[in-house]
Amino acid sequence: MPPREVHEYVSQLLLGDKFSWVHHYMDGPAKSLGPAHRRLRHDDETALSLWLRSGDSRAYLAARLHIYMDQSDAATSLDRVLKAQPSDARRAATKQKPAAAGHPVSPTRFLDWKQLAQMRHRKLPLAIPLRNGRYLSGQDIASILQLVRR
Repeated sequence: MPPREVHEYVSQLLLGDKFSWVHHYMDGPAKSLGPAHRRLRHDDETALSLWLRSGDSRAYLAARLHIYMDQSDAATSLDRVLKAQPSDARRAATKQKPAAAGHPVSPTRFLDWKQLAQMRHRKLPLAIPLRNGRYLSGQDIASILQLVRR
């Protein structure tokens, strides 16, 4: 589960606002309930109630993105990649030996910092899986956001 700052950053990028109050409400009981808080507040009813309470349909989209990111392995993997150190510094910090010495190091687990800097300036396609087995593409999301911003 990514930290609240990651949720706010994604909301800022896609919706133009952090929606801190949405993410705070959805993860509010996390300290007392632990992972069980997702059963309480990570559903469509909660997302719809946030929309109705605020009068802003983007709050619904922020809540749905929050739910998707919490359920997605990709979100935690991306979070790990962004926090990763360059491989030489990481190896020195953990005193690992290189792969040639018989210690396997996954080449795909961490991205090179130069690759990450190049990727940051690209527009990567985004797809969100739906319950019916189809995907909501980046173009679909862009058209939804245009409708919402009117």
